[in-house]
Amino acid sequence: MPTYGYVHEAALDREYAQDDSVPRGPTPVVCPECSAEFVSVAELSLHLGNEHPLTAPRLLIERRTVQGTLAIHRSIRPEDVNITDCEDLYLTVDGAERRRVGLDELRDALSVSGPTFLEIALENRRADGAIVSDIVRISILVPKSEELDIVDRYFGEFLAVDEIDRKQIDAFAEATRDVSTVGSYVSALHQYCVAILTKDGADGIGDTVAFSEYRSKLQRSLTVLSDFDDRPVARVVNGFARFSLNDFSLSALSSDEESLDRCCAALRELCEESEAVPGSYVGSEAGRCPADRATGQILASWDRPDQRDSLVALAADPRVNPDDAAKASALALRLDETAEDAPGLAARLVNSPYFGSWAAGIVDNGQRRG
Repeated sequence: MPTYGYVHEAALDREYAQDDSVPRGPTPVVCPECSAEFVSVAELSLHLGNEHPLTAPRLLIERRTVQGTLAIHRSIRPEDVNITDCEDLYLTVDGAERRRVGLDELRDALSVSGPTFLEIALENRRADGAIVSDIVRISILVPKSEELDIVDRYFGEFLAVDEIDRKQIDAFAEATRDVSTVGSYVSALHQYCVAILTKDGADGIGDTVAFSEYRSKLQRSLTVLSDFDDRPVARVVNGFARFSLNDFSLSALSSDEESLDRCCAALRELCEESEAVPGSYVGSEAGRCPADRATGQILASWDRPDQRDSLVALAADPRVNPDDAAKASALALRLDETAEDAPGLAARLVNSPYFGSWAAGIVDNGQRRG
């Protein structure tokens, strides 16, 4: 005989079957990406974050990620423009109405010679509606080749000398004032020259530019002139700027001074970024490039055993900045690792981000011999 409980449960079952408004339990929440089911939105959110994280979209030009702002000073090939993890692209040209575009249209916009200002918005979205975005602002101003030639000629006339002063820099600025499409190029060359005068503590500079600013000026110069590495003047200035910053990561540049290229190659070997010293030298058409005094002394001495003492003295000079002192010490060690002062020179370099590993080996060898 059926119990009361059985009869009551059977009646409830019939009631539920007839009335869909009676809750039967939690409705599963389905993941929009993989259709997995969860009992709550909180669990789904945790799953989405762990299993389907959103990746920020990125714009790539010549395989380099572009973020924030960028100035382009040379023509960009359409095939060198790409995007990653991007569902939607929006483009604003010179402040006009923002519009949705495809990759091909973006490539066309970036391939113009300018002057043009682009604001590019990139969005990546997930099936649940979550969005991650990025905005890149790009100024395009590709100088005219004939105007670049004029600037290079004035650089050779006013600045391609062994030593420069503020008057020569001002004369270069005045001569190039009306060359309309190359303002950033002129400014970069100007920044480099002011940087080396600042580094040398030249008269008339210290009152307006702090010594600590020379590195930032060199960096700003490099940022622009790297876009002009097809021009001899830009290549040689970049080479000297990188040398001053102890950046030996690039292949030897074709500069107007053979010693710079060969010295950079030798320093790369000490940094364990081994590359062969160039077997042949191709000089620049630009003439000499101005350099600061420490750089000039290093390049005049680095491969001459009879000048080893001058490198040691340069490294110990309190007026010499740490980057140049490190180069001088390393090159003195390179000339003679067994000299009496070698352990002391090496000990100064063991914490160097450039020569530390190599110098530590010399210290260890000296301790074993001792």
